[in-house]
Amino acid sequence: MESKVEALEQQNQDLRGEVRQLREEMAQMFQMLTQTNAAVTALVNPNAAGYAQNAYVVGPSPCNVRDPPYGVPQGWNTENPAKEEQEQQNAVNNGPMFNASSRAGLNPKENSGA
Repeated sequence: MESKVEALEQQNQDLRGEVRQLREEMAQMFQMLTQTNAAVTALVNPNAAGYAQNAYVVGPSPCNVRDPPYGVPQGWNTENPAKEEQEQQNAVNNGPMFNASSRAGLNPKENSGA
């Protein structure tokens, strides 16, 4: 019985050593990935070099103000008087548009002839 307990204790110690070694290797791999990520970020966008994360940083990186989220182009919501005037002119020139495939009929109240 004692030999089985000693064997299990030895196996436990061996497993603890393996787990410790795996944790160290994982930490090294994480550090390499973080450094690679920082290098790629610096190559792709030189202005974002200040935002590169160091190893073991918790939380998301700051948003780069030059790259709006979700692929929305920069300036999509800025006012453009020339564009607005062109859109208004197109609406006046083209008039109301009718979609023939909508199957929407005329409103009988509007076409009552009264």
